[in-house]
Amino acid sequence: MTTRRTWVPLFFWLLDIAIVNSFLLYKKAKASDEITHSAFRLQLAWDLINLASSMQLEIQHKMTRKRVRQQEDDEQPLSKNPRVTKNSTDFSPSRLILGDQHLPKFQDQRQACIWCRILSKAGQIMIDKKCPPRSNIYCQTCKAVLCLTRERNCFAEYHTRKIAG
Repeated sequence: MTTRRTWVPLFFWLLDIAIVNSFLLYKKAKASDEITHSAFRLQLAWDLINLASSMQLEIQHKMTRKRVRQQEDDEQPLSKNPRVTKNSTDFSPSRLILGDQHLPKFQDQRQACIWCRILSKAGQIMIDKKCPPRSNIYCQTCKAVLCLTRERNCFAEYHTRKIAG
């Protein structure tokens, strides 16, 4: 069984008509320029090739700038930790659900784990408030410092659970 490709000759016929019409319009606009139809087609082909290559370079340049911006964003210093107050009940809004953008990252400075503080305020665990558990791991998106050890995985719990207030 053969497939019907009746559209291919139609496409090239329409393309040919468009080129001939553009040549006639070019001749009317530039009456002093003596160019043959074959030279016009050749020049049109080279102009389209140059246009495509310049567009490809533009796309590559944009992608390079985007990668550089992403690397600069990764190197930005951490903003302040999310604030935990007495009246806070929902510490894990729906925008914090695990996804591709919430990834752990290492930092040199150890800071108090926000999830341990949240659980302590809710009365679910007991921690020393003067010396809470500290971690070098933080979320790249939330900028929240979270434990990620053999005993606790505060990173996953913070992004998936809600506290029963």
